[in-house]
Amino acid sequence: RLRGVVDVGVLEGALGLVVERHEVLRTVFREGVGGVVEQVVLPGGGVSLPVVDVSGVGEGGVWSVVEEETGRGFDLSCGPLLRGRLLRCGVDEWVLVLCVHHIVVDGWSLGVLVEELGEAYGALSGGGVPGWGVLPVQYADFAVWQREWLSGGGVAGQVDFWRGRLAGAPALDVVGDRGRPVRSSFAGDSVPVRVSSGVVGRLGEVAEGESATLFMALLAGFCGVLHRFTGQGDVVVGTPVAGRTRTELEGLVGFFVNTLALRCGVSGESSFREVLREVRGVALDAFAHQDVPFERIVQE
Repeated sequence: RLRGVVDVGVLEGALGLVVERHEVLRTVFREGVGGVVEQVVLPGGGVSLPVVDVSGVGEGGVWSVVEEETGRGFDLSCGPLLRGRLLRCGVDEWVLVLCVHHIVVDGWSLGVLVEELGEAYGALSGGGVPGWGVLPVQYADFAVWQREWLSGGGVAGQVDFWRGRLAGAPALDVVGDRGRPVRSSFAGDSVPVRVSSGVVGRLGEVAEGESATLFMALLAGFCGVLHRFTGQGDVVVGTPVAGRTRTELEGLVGFFVNTLALRCGVSGESSFREVLREVRGVALDAFAHQDVPFERIVQE
């Protein structure tokens, strides 16, 4: 949401600079020789930002346009894989809608994108240019490095770690209030849970006392809940990680996120601190072996 006077031409120019800076935002994916999909980086160019006047239609009308935009698909072979609309809600109230395919961004990338868009808009508005340094690498460089690493011998140790860690891992038998459908619909949903600041603060103190992070403490609690509902003491929880283990990747837009399968042992006789210590060790081991893509682990 943007407030105040918005110069549409400057905003388009700022978005164009961000797309020019990050090759992955102008990359398409095409079938090459032997049916292998290849990244093709398109030349830089202007970015169109159509303006839609939604003044007077209310919040429901705004969300109707947003849902229409986010409901449109992408052509991975032609692009663009980032598109936008600017909704004019009033004289000094706007909504900028950016849609980008998950194949070229992750959650971390969105923060980079928005921050740089703001920097570029501010610089262009003042008649200057953003003071960015040259990016040390582009996403294609990372893709080449990862492919070489996965085809070499360096990956073997991490694969062996996961093979041993997940050997014999059981499925979690969660009994719900209705049976599973014969065919999965993949119609997921989310349930927000609000935790008071007092509880969060106390949990942070417990975690700090065990040299653990708040994430580890929350994971320990979640494993405890799963144990209580299933009676199983061997619990595997999947969690996303940023996958940016190199400093030069921190300011880069791209898809780096990976999934780690954290296998934790939980006993009904264990105290919460004991479970937290177990989870801490499991998490640290997993983070130290996070470079193997989850798809590769499943394949192995």
